[in-house]
Amino acid sequence: MKKILALMLAAVMLLCMSACGDAAAPEKTTQPAAQDDTATQADMDKLESLYTGREAYHGELHDHADTGGTSDGKNTLRQWKENMLYVKDMDFAAIVDHRQVLHMRLEEWDYTIFIGGTEAGTHILDTKATQDSVHYNMIFAEPEGLENVLNAYPAQFQYLNDHFTYPKWTEAEMAQLIAIVNENGGFFVHVHPLGDKYMLSDDPLDYVFADYTGFEVLCGYYGNMSAKDNQEAYDYWKQILAAGRKVYATSGSDSHRLSNTVSLSTIYSQAKDAKAYLEHIRAGDFTAGPAGIRMCMGDTKMGGETGFAGQRLVVSVGDFHSIEYDPTHTYRIDVYNEKGLVMSQEITGQDKTYVAMDADPACMFYRAEVYDVTADYIFALGNPIWNTQVS
Repeated sequence: MKKILALMLAAVMLLCMSACGDAAAPEKTTQPAAQDDTATQADMDKLESLYTGREAYHGELHDHADTGGTSDGKNTLRQWKENMLYVKDMDFAAIVDHRQVLHMRLEEWDYTIFIGGTEAGTHILDTKATQDSVHYNMIFAEPEGLENVLNAYPAQFQYLNDHFTYPKWTEAEMAQLIAIVNENGGFFVHVHPLGDKYMLSDDPLDYVFADYTGFEVLCGYYGNMSAKDNQEAYDYWKQILAAGRKVYATSGSDSHRLSNTVSLSTIYSQAKDAKAYLEHIRAGDFTAGPAGIRMCMGDTKMGGETGFAGQRLVVSVGDFHSIEYDPTHTYRIDVYNEKGLVMSQEITGQDKTYVAMDADPACMFYRAEVYDVTADYIFALGNPIWNTQVS
């Protein structure tokens, strides 16, 4: 009898321990699966070979100047140049004044400093969005490319004497416009995509009209990446990528005054020249934010496409902008695919840091971010490399 009672007591204790264990079980976390982030010398050599002869340049990809005509910036090109060189430590600025090409013909225009283009507005006639207003930048190295686009739509843009109007487009017409921008050497960006005055939709894909375009995740007049509008744009961009669209994250101040530096872009370029910058922007090989991210998979750099099977992903972070970098802060490299965070490593930001891992042949893309751990917000966004073996 005692033996039976002892067995019954033991059974009850086991049941209690099991119940307590279930109640105290830890919640699932979003920490990445264990990955070897050690970059070998061969990994580093491979990445460096792809960026040979290229240096880090920091600049502005969305702003306006006082250039006459229909421009509404508050500072002249001369003031911009002086402020960039002597105050903000900036290498380039995209001046995309509204409704005109005039600014790109001025005597003060300097192709080693300024990237050209224009910011246009439209309403999308057949969108499912509850609010249909869109602003977009068409960025060009020279005025001729922009003029070719405007002249391709004489009835819509009514381009005359360096000025044009804002036409309305259907989604298909917007996609066709983007194709013509690309054919003429330009780059299309959906700027400050969310906000009270602009497109509002619960479907992130309503914001995308074609692949290989820009989506302004970090808008400087909202603030840094901790700002509500920027965080919402970032969340939409992540959903756009997860849906299989190939869209680049961009940044820009759009302050209409001299730029802030939190919304700078970083480009590794072989020359300090608008054409050279635009070559890398069009390829998606640039960083939205004031730190340099470089990434490769085999011979494919950030913004490109390749098969992932048997490949190594290599990422380097460094070249923080002199004003935005804080040596008292801790930073972090975070690597993501469509499933979430797959690698994370803290860094100081003082020197270039390299991480590497064997690629998962089943994932759609990889991308990297720099996170300011001390300030608790995303500091810079790199663009993805996409897997051609996964649809």
